[in-house]
Amino acid sequence: MSKENQQTYWKSLNELAQNEEFVKAAEREFPKEASELKDGLSRRNFLQIMGASVALAGLTSCRKPVQKILPLRQQPEHMVPGNPLYYATSMPFKDSVYGLIVETNQGRPTKIEGNPDHPSTLGSTNVFQQAASLELYDRDRSRNIRQGSDTATREEFEAFCSQHFSDTNQRIAFISEASSSPTYTRLKQAALERFPNAEWVTYEPFSDETRMLGNEKAFGQKLRTYHKFDQAKVVLSLDDDFMQLSDNDVENVKRFSEARRVMATGDDMTRLYSVESAFTLTGSNADHRLRVKAAQIPLFLNALAARLSESVSGLEAYSNHSNEFSQHAW
Repeated sequence: MSKENQQTYWKSLNELAQNEEFVKAAEREFPKEASELKDGLSRRNFLQIMGASVALAGLTSCRKPVQKILPLRQQPEHMVPGNPLYYATSMPFKDSVYGLIVETNQGRPTKIEGNPDHPSTLGSTNVFQQAASLELYDRDRSRNIRQGSDTATREEFEAFCSQHFSDTNQRIAFISEASSSPTYTRLKQAALERFPNAEWVTYEPFSDETRMLGNEKAFGQKLRTYHKFDQAKVVLSLDDDFMQLSDNDVENVKRFSEARRVMATGDDMTRLYSVESAFTLTGSNADHRLRVKAAQIPLFLNALAARLSESVSGLEAYSNHSNEFSQHAW
C-alpha cells in the first residue's frame, strides 16, 4: 500500500493539534504524580529493590532438599520401579469379610479394588473399602502401647501383665471389635486358655445382634440372614439400608442390579418398596418409598400382615388388625 493511501489515526484531539499540554504528557513516562513516591524514593529504584528481593527469595525456595537414599542391598522379587504390584487380600468389616485386590507401588498400598473372583465383592467396592488405604497413612493412628494417656513400652506392658494377670482371683476383661479373621480367632482362643479368669467382650457401634435374636425367635436358633436379591420378585425394606450399611452391601447391590436389568429379566424385573425414617441409598433406588417415623414401622408391619393374611397362611392372627396404615395406598 502506498503512503498516499495510508490513513492516520489519533487518540485524542490534543494529539491531532500537537498542543503544549499533549507534548508535555508525551515526554513523561508515567502520568502525573506516578513516577515518584512521596518519601523521596523514585519509582524506578523501588521496583529495582523489590525485584532483587523477590529474586533472592526465589533462590532460597528453589534449593534442592537434602535427602539420603540408600539402595536396596537385595532387590525384592518382582519389584520393578514404575510397575505396580497387585496382591489379593481380604478386609474384615463387622461380621463379614470382603475379598480385595490392593495395588502397591514400591511397597506402598495406593489403590484398592474388589476381587472379581470373590463372591462378597465381585470386582466392586464400597466407600469403606476405598478409604481403607488411607488408614495406613493416617498421622493420628496409634503407633505405641498406651497406658491411659501416657505412652508405654513393651517391657512396661509385659511387667503390668505379669503383675495383674497372674492372680486368678482377679477378673480380666478383653474388649475388642468384631472380626472374622482366623488368626484373630486363634489368638483370642489362646488368650482365653492362658487366662481362664478372663472374659472376652465384643463391641460394635453397629451390630446384628437384634437381627440374630429375631431369627432365633423365628427359627429356634441364631442365624445370619443371607439375601439373594437376584432371585426375589418383590423386595420390602423396613428402615434397612441394605445397599450401603449392611454387612454384604457390595454383594447386595450386585445381585439387586442383576435382577433389575430389563434386557436380562424382561418386563418382570424385581420391584423394591422402601419404608424408612431417613433418606437412604436404598430408598433413592426404590420404586415406591414411604417416609414414616421409626416408631411407626411396627404399625405399618402389622397393617401389612393383616393385608397379607387374606392370601398367605400363617397370618390369620392379624386378619382383624387395623390401624392408620390399613387403608394406605402406595
